[in-house]
Amino acid sequence: LSKAFDCVNHDYLLNKLKFYGVENSPFKFFESYLQNRSQKVLIDGIWSQELKVNFGVPQGSVLGPLLFLISINDLPDFIKARTILYADDTTLVNSTADINALEELTENALQGATTWFNANGFLLNQDKTQK
Repeated sequence: LSKAFDCVNHDYLLNKLKFYGVENSPFKFFESYLQNRSQKVLIDGIWSQELKVNFGVPQGSVLGPLLFLISINDLPDFIKARTILYADDTTLVNSTADINALEELTENALQGATTWFNANGFLLNQDKTQK
């Protein structure tokens, strides 16, 4: 993934929190934590224009990694391969004795992953992708 923590869509994440049963006060906490955020930069005593932040989890925060993991938790459900997730790295594992079947399994797994990444607003880092 490219800039994975920056690509988390707040609306998608909030829907996933609801799906996992987060509701009432805890849900309102996460909603207020993610929504209506803005940022600006101070360089040489001059402030930039304030920009609204609609994507991403706050990096350097305690909740950032947890919220990112919640956002990608359903990825293995969409891939027909053994899936190993570690932070923002994903490894798909297939095995078979038939090289042609292995190629087809791998292509199907990559297609499933690509579909999920696109549907969830993530960018696949082609430089880190190998067959």
